[in-house]
Amino acid sequence: MALGMMAIFVGIVCAVVFTVVIGGMLVHLLATGALFWTINRHVHRRLNEAAAKPCGFCGGMIAAGELQCPQCGGPREAPAD
Repeated sequence: MALGMMAIFVGIVCAVVFTVVIGGMLVHLLATGALFWTINRHVHRRLNEAAAKPCGFCGGMIAAGELQCPQCGGPREAPAD
């Protein structure tokens, strides 16, 4: 009788410990992923800002992937004179 109760108690303790450990690992992975995502987003934003070029017409900044100025609609490259 006592052996059966002890086995049930040990089983419950092991289940709780297992659940806490797995839950902690999942939370840790989620937090690490969020941290890396934030750093990656920040770095790429800085790289895109560094790659921006001035508009050939109005002098506004055109982002790296854009072909036209968001202010005046002019082309990315200066007009050939």
